[in-house]
Amino acid sequence: MRVLWLLAIFLFPAAVLAQSVTVADEVWSRPRESRAIARLPGLAALMAAFERQPHGLFVIRHAASEESQLRAEEFRAWLVSFGLPSARVLLERDPAAGGLLRLDVRTGGNRP
Repeated sequence: MRVLWLLAIFLFPAAVLAQSVTVADEVWSRPRESRAIARLPGLAALMAAFERQPHGLFVIRHAASEESQLRAEEFRAWLVSFGLPSARVLLERDPAAGGLLRLDVRTGGNRP
């Protein structure tokens, strides 16, 4: 049985195993600087998973509101300033996101 679990782990790309990261509303209620953004829980691991996917996409899911769209665009700008290629950072509307941003890595670079 252990062999099956180990085999399953090695067959899945690392980014599939990475957790998604949620950016809470409180991030937007205080001044933002690169150090604070870079220290968001789970972001470093998600960025590392992204870097292991040469054709992957970094996806920022946001609600349909204008405020949520603006937050997603600001977060995208932060990621690009950290060195992620802008063409591989995708914004997606997600009605289930509420006021939060949800960050994920999509393997293979498949756009919706």
